[in-house]
Amino acid sequence: MTETGESTAVGVGPTDKILIATVVEVTFKAPVKASLSGALVTAPHWKFGDPADQPTKKPVVYALNAASVQLEVKVEVTKSQNVSGDAKLIGTLDELTFEGQCPTGEGQHTVQVTLKKVPDSLRRLRGSIVWGLECDGAGLSLALNATQVEFFTIFKPPLAPFPAHGLGVPVEALRWVFLRGGVDRVKKPEELVVAVTRACHGRPGTKYDTVHGGAHFLQGGSVFELLRYCSPGGGAANCYDQAAAVYLLSRAFGADVRMLYLGYSQLTPDDNFGYINTTALVGVQACNNPFYQSNGSTTFSLPNGGTMVVGTFPKPLAPTNWNQDTPKKGMRTSFGNHAFCSYSDQVYDACAGPVTGTSRSDYVKSSIDASCNYYDLFGSKPGTAADIATNLCLLLGLQPTSWV
Repeated sequence: MTETGESTAVGVGPTDKILIATVVEVTFKAPVKASLSGALVTAPHWKFGDPADQPTKKPVVYALNAASVQLEVKVEVTKSQNVSGDAKLIGTLDELTFEGQCPTGEGQHTVQVTLKKVPDSLRRLRGSIVWGLECDGAGLSLALNATQVEFFTIFKPPLAPFPAHGLGVPVEALRWVFLRGGVDRVKKPEELVVAVTRACHGRPGTKYDTVHGGAHFLQGGSVFELLRYCSPGGGAANCYDQAAAVYLLSRAFGADVRMLYLGYSQLTPDDNFGYINTTALVGVQACNNPFYQSNGSTTFSLPNGGTMVVGTFPKPLAPTNWNQDTPKKGMRTSFGNHAFCSYSDQVYDACAGPVTGTSRSDYVKSSIDASCNYYDLFGSKPGTAADIATNLCLLLGLQPTSWV
């Protein structure tokens, strides 16, 4: 190999023993199917001539429950003098150590390499795998050229809808969770879900749609713009956007998160989520009047003068001659319906709160104001834990092409 920038090594030992070699290609075998920039990541994951000082554009993803991590590393031996047998090929990156047996004869060799120990926690490792050859029989120790990698671990293989998607799991989503959620070295799925929920609730520049409550990332009710959600830029969002984000981002790591739903539907038109206790909506602090910027154009909101928190007691809520067709300013708005998530039968809400793990009954008690008399005015009732539906992801059709 004579390409510019080639890295070679000469043995340190008796002058009549010489070994010169270069790593020319690295392929990670059977990683989780993943994509980057809308293209499927394919092997090889690094080859000679790729920039030596830049992260690879072909990241690799493995589940913590993988039996092993196997690589094929091609090593070009350009000179071998008075050296025979195999040398141990060793690569290191942070706590990762890769080992295999490499022939020392001249020519190109495909070496079967194994990661000695799969990490026991979520990891995102970027940088150079430093390779070397240890030839004990010849008394040689060679420092080879480095290769670049971006290595992810997730808890289990991604869950639906990712396996059926042609591009697998998007690396952009994994990067976003590591960056925004701070999940490096997390060992338990519930800790991941907490981190994802907090990260979504704190998504920079994102504000709850306090005018219409409409979805802005969940297009057509079934396709979620996950790549846009994981890109810079703010904008409006609603509870369906936030629940779909927690659902997809958690399941990308193999955490079996479900989407929950409470409120009216075509099947149950009289059901209701209810008036909310004062909470922090995404991008909106201290609010019990979620549509405080509405002009009355939505079917479930009333003009209210832009008040984020509307007092409830002891003042009357409406005059005795109040008419539903002519709502009065100062009326408080409610959630007709609301979407959130669960993991291991605990509730997680990235729209309001955030709520990071509580029982359904406690969630309803802490979230819904069941005491106000607005319900009587509309002939409605506050939702209960028994009213929560668990099949929202299926109702929305988030299978299998649910993200773009």
